[in-house]
Parts: sequence; structure tokens; C-alpha cells
Amino acid sequence: PAGMAALGTRALHIQVRVNRPDSMPLVGRLDSCADITLISDEYCRAQVNFPKPRAGMKMRLIHLTGDAMVLGYVQVPIYVQTSAGQTLVFHTEAYVVKGMKVPLLLGEDFQTMYLLGVDRYKNGAHEVRVGCTGHRIPASASTQVDLNFVIRRAFRVQSFVRRKAALRAKKQYQREREADKSQVDMEKRCYVRAAHTYTLKPHSVHRIELRGDFEGRELWIVDKVVLEQSDGGVLSAPLTWVSSKNPYIPLANTTESPRLITEGEV
Repeated sequence: PAGMAALGTRALHIQVRVNRPDSMPLVGRLDSCADITLISDEYCRAQVNFPKPRAGMKMRLIHLTGDAMVLGYVQVPIYVQTSAGQTLVFHTEAYVVKGMKVPLLLGEDFQTMYLLGVDRYKNGAHEVRVGCTGHRIPASASTQVDLNFVIRRAFRVQSFVRRKAALRAKKQYQREREADKSQVDMEKRCYVRAAHTYTLKPHSVHRIELRGDFEGRELWIVDKVVLEQSDGGVLSAPLTWVSSKNPYIPLANTTESPRLITEGEV
């Protein structure tokens, strides 16, 4: 019936093992609402020899509800078994959240970095594609669960704030844009360019140094990019935090051929 299209919508998830290939399997939710990958503090503390959270950039989750709190981030490998029985390793940076009711949310950063796609079949089965590698991961759909908070976007700020503060920040940003004397010049300053010429080997990820107008702020967000190539592959980079003192992003070449990134290319 009209207005009922979302009824029964389920969240996709895959079975993963975190930090060690012999750790207890858990459910990794592929939640498209999350820009960044999140892991439960309760899960981390229950594991043996699990990395301790590092001090990361202070962030907020817009529309944050409940008592959720980001404690830092961890860099851990995630082990996943394919439909063919092979084990894949995904190196992941996840923010540790206190008060999260599920152990792991695989955010858009994770899905973009590894070019994950989903095939849904009429019989109700699901598979997750891993770029152009041919690997497929069996997936399942489960009913939605209460996370104890809601995620929309991640931004650089000084502390966690609620929706009203987010709206105030948005209005302030709009006022600053309107006050700029030259909108065109401002937009040009938002571009970043390759600082050097790089040759990207097939099926590899490269560290690309950026050049841009980074004055006035230490930390920046470089938006994600997916560039389709003539052979059907893509060049892609995830949504990335960069420091003006060390501006690098990861760029993946999923094609069968080398790709050239020239100095000064946007």
C-alpha cells in the first residue's frame, strides 16, 4: 500500500572476524547511514590483545542520541570468508564508540575503499562483490536493531553536539559563504591537486600527496571520488581526513592496466 514501501526493510550484514583470523565470528553491519566505520567499546574490551584506542580527531555524529561517545580509533584487520571458501583480509580504521549496541558498523569509508557492491537475488540470497576481483562474500539481511544513537554525517568539530548546534553551524557556514567576495575563487580553492606524477599499478592502492590551499585550518576532509575508466574499472579514493602538514590520500586502481596521475591533476 501507499506509504508502506519501507515496511520490513532489513539491514545487510556479513560474518567477519576482527583482529585475528581465529577470533570469534561476529556480525558486521553494512550500514549505509554511517560515513565512518564504528566498533563497540564493549566488544573491544572483551577481546584478548586487542589494540587500545588511539587519540584521533574529535568528531561528532549529527543527530546523536543517547549516551554514545567516541573514545578514539583502532587500526585492525578484518577477516572475511568468501563464497568459495577463501579468506580475505581488509585493513580497517574504526572509531571506538561507547554505548553502541551492535559490535561493528562497516561504514561508507570501508565500502568505498574496497569497492563493495551488493547482488540481491529473487530467492532472497545476497552476495557482496569486492571490486573487480571476482571475490564474493555471502551476506544476510536481518531486522533493524537499535544502535542507541543515529548516524548521519561525520564532521570535524570540538565536541559532541546535538541537532540544534548542528543547524547553527550550518547557518554560520552559509553566512560565511555569502560573505565571500568571490564565490568562484572560493570554489577554486576547494580543489586539491596531485603534488607529483604517479604511475598506479593495476589492482593496487597508492599514497598520493596533495597540493592545495590548506591555509587557515589544520584538518580537512577530502571528498570521496570514483572515476570510471574505459575498461570498466575505476580509480577511487574514500572520504579522507587529511592534515595540512601531511596531505595524503589513498587512491586505488582497480583496472587491468597502469594509470598515470600527472602533477597538478585535480
